[in-house]
Amino acid sequence: MRSTQFYELLWRFRDWGPKDGLWRVPEQLVQPVAVAAMARALAQLTLAKEPPAGIAEVAGPQKEHLVDMAKRWAARRGEPLEVRELPDDSADGRASRSGALLPGPGATITGPTFQQWLDAGERDPMEPVNAVP
Repeated sequence: MRSTQFYELLWRFRDWGPKDGLWRVPEQLVQPVAVAAMARALAQLTLAKEPPAGIAEVAGPQKEHLVDMAKRWAARRGEPLEVRELPDDSADGRASRSGALLPGPGATITGPTFQQWLDAGERDPMEPVNAVP
């Protein structure tokens, strides 16, 4: 099974570090998915009596521009950052901007949306919250 990028990828980009209050995020058109949703899809595939032929793919429910996701995520977290696109005119950069990272037509689409994930406190709102004893 393969998946599109995870919402949680933003933490990695944030770890790479803004400089002088500016966070440069790659120009990418993506259709990301929550890690928990990917895990559910993987579990269903593993338990299926007849797994699909070929490589299964999973993606989130909406196309997003990575820089817009980063802006919303930073604002939600109260990060005092200016978020801008990091231009990339290489062949890979042009492909990323035009949708090369989007899922194929046979992908399993699963939620939550990025906004639902943010609103749920950066966790999958479909997952129960574990009570701490």
